[in-house]
Amino acid sequence: MNNKNNTDHSDISPKLRKVGKLKSSHGIRGDIFFLIFSKDASWLQPNMKIYLPKNNSFEEKVIQKCKPHKDGAIITLEGINSRNDSDLLLSQEVWVSADLFVSEDKGNLYLIELENFEVVDAMLGMIGRIEGFSSNGMQDLLIVVNNDKSYEIPFVKEFIQEIDYKKRSIKTQLPEGLLDINYED
Repeated sequence: MNNKNNTDHSDISPKLRKVGKLKSSHGIRGDIFFLIFSKDASWLQPNMKIYLPKNNSFEEKVIQKCKPHKDGAIITLEGINSRNDSDLLLSQEVWVSADLFVSEDKGNLYLIELENFEVVDAMLGMIGRIEGFSSNGMQDLLIVVNNDKSYEIPFVKEFIQEIDYKKRSIKTQLPEGLLDINYED
């Protein structure tokens, strides 16, 4: 393995976002099926750097080729030239630079841009801070945490009154009882 790819990246880990995992080898030349959690491969491009966790740090790899496939893409990584090489990377998480997920137009934002925003409801007041995202198959969900409670709030226009990027807050008007369903037995 090429030692230049074993660079210590611990200083950049806060600037990275987990986007998927290396799922399976594809063919005999070292191509890999990269499962992308969002199922959108439109942002992938040749010469892009990806980062794989390794020994409390990250190993940098460069994508040589990529093409959309199912819920991700088939990628060729620099230095991975055989199925044996690609098999060694299977099940690895894939991280990329957070800078890839900054929208030019706030009308088409990436959910990750809302991470750490406060969610304030018109009736309930402060609900908590966005710490992650999920999906129920129908819509994206904001995972909002406040102390020891965690809520999944649908990110739909009917519930969102305003997104304030300067204050890093989202003003909502949630239906009565929505937060309670997170804790029903």
